[in-house]
Amino acid sequence: IYQITEPILAPIRRLLPSRNTESAHRRILDQWRESRPPEVRALHVAAVHAGAPTDAETLLAAVKAETEPATAFIGGFGGALVATAGVGVSGLAWWWETPEDPPQVSLPGPGAPAPPRGRARSGRQR
Repeated sequence: IYQITEPILAPIRRLLPSRNTESAHRRILDQWRESRPPEVRALHVAAVHAGAPTDAETLLAAVKAETEPATAFIGGFGGALVATAGVGVSGLAWWWETPEDPPQVSLPGPGAPAPPRGRARSGRQR
């Protein structure tokens, strides 16, 4: 288990490995709880895995049992991380949005109407 904290330039700390998935999840959820700031506008969370979707679902369900995230999803690790961490690994990534953070732009979800069609624009000079 690795712990990456803010600011991003802070050193990454390697933690002793957990003996099983249950204790690893307990440690991850403890870190998630301890990271909660005093004032929260929203929680954004991703449960990630390498060939362990049920473990990721379990982590996300534990988060949702305590608070309803503004955004939440389950995703797989990319090939480079699978090669490094191995198959059967799961984890949690999160961000507590606070009142000091700038407002986030909401993206339309599935089934939302498409934006109006028109001439595409880019920042490139023609």
